[in-house]
Amino acid sequence: MLTVWLFLVLLVTAQLIVSQFAKPFRADAAAAEHLRALRVVVLVPCYNEDPLLLEQGILSMIRQTRPPDAISVVDDGSHIDYSAVQASLQRTADAAGVELHWRRTRNHGKRYALINAARHAGDADIYVTVDSDSIMDRSAIDEGLKPFADERVQSVAGFLLVLNYSEGWLARLMELVIVSWGQFERSALSVAGSVLVNSGACAFYRADLVKETAADFLSESIFGRPMAFSDDSLLTLFALERGRAVQQPTCFVFSRMPTRLRPHVVQQVRWMRGAIVRAWWRFKYLPVASIAYWALALKWIQFLVSTILVVALVFAVLQFSPSALAFIGIAWLGIQFAISSRYLALRRSDQTTAQRWGVYALVPLLVFWQAVVLHQLRIYAYATFGRMKWGSRSSPLPAPPQRSSPAPTDA
Repeated sequence: MLTVWLFLVLLVTAQLIVSQFAKPFRADAAAAEHLRALRVVVLVPCYNEDPLLLEQGILSMIRQTRPPDAISVVDDGSHIDYSAVQASLQRTADAAGVELHWRRTRNHGKRYALINAARHAGDADIYVTVDSDSIMDRSAIDEGLKPFADERVQSVAGFLLVLNYSEGWLARLMELVIVSWGQFERSALSVAGSVLVNSGACAFYRADLVKETAADFLSESIFGRPMAFSDDSLLTLFALERGRAVQQPTCFVFSRMPTRLRPHVVQQVRWMRGAIVRAWWRFKYLPVASIAYWALALKWIQFLVSTILVVALVFAVLQFSPSALAFIGIAWLGIQFAISSRYLALRRSDQTTAQRWGVYALVPLLVFWQAVVLHQLRIYAYATFGRMKWGSRSSPLPAPPQRSSPAPTDA
């Protein structure tokens, strides 16, 4: 058992050290001029999104310090009438000199909506994929473009923050998990140009990459059934096959997280099913000599180690071994406190120091939630990965808070 803990400590320590070398990408004058000349198109697939949240998100794109050249919205057969939202946004986009393309189709799924959005926006150099509930920080596009000054970079992951993190303990837990992961694991992988998965909330891709892989993107299936999710991870895999996939830690995007248990569980199961399906393709297509390949291998070893620890915890409870329980609990807490310490490295301007430390103080609850709920959900998701139902977009999310745009955020 001591060997298992030593492995985890070494793995966490290595990632903590490497993540310290992840710095925001910069662009000199010549590169900045080149980036300004690129045609940037934002792709917004939409299905039953709350109208106010959708409007706020698109407004945040129009009002960028570096506005996109075009925004292409595809309403994928929603049951909601967005005509008033569309008309209002069209006027704002026209005044700002941003093309707004809006098309309604029958429901074919998010992947088809993404590709349709790209096709109807005309030519592009860079595509920005966002979720319909994404709200961009004002400089998100400007910052997200900077890594493309390096011609090897094929995709750029935005940095996700939870918009409604103060609306309950589940949203706070996800804020802690998502930000810590971005600052910890994804930052370490970004140093090597080997980010394994971009967030669907905001990611940048070279347009040629999306165009040339569109057929494979749309035709992915499992057991003869179309793959309905994990689209962002597939595009990231395509990027890794062609070059570097990185994260820009100053490209902030806000997204709502579930605040009720059932939507939270549905979301987690969908993400986990996507993870095991994508792992198969990564092991099959990534070069064995690549850092991404071995980073993935370590992630799966870590999952097996975590399973061993959960089993050990169960035995300790059944045998009522106070010393074993204390050792496992303290060791697990110590490792998670170290991982989550990266949360404290980012300061949100809409969050006080006390609020930031309050989120960090949820680490014990996170350890409990991981051991008792999420790990078991992961095993269930892996065992049922062939189920293709999306799950969390069958009805609109609750209405967002009444705000015109998110507060600016500092890294």
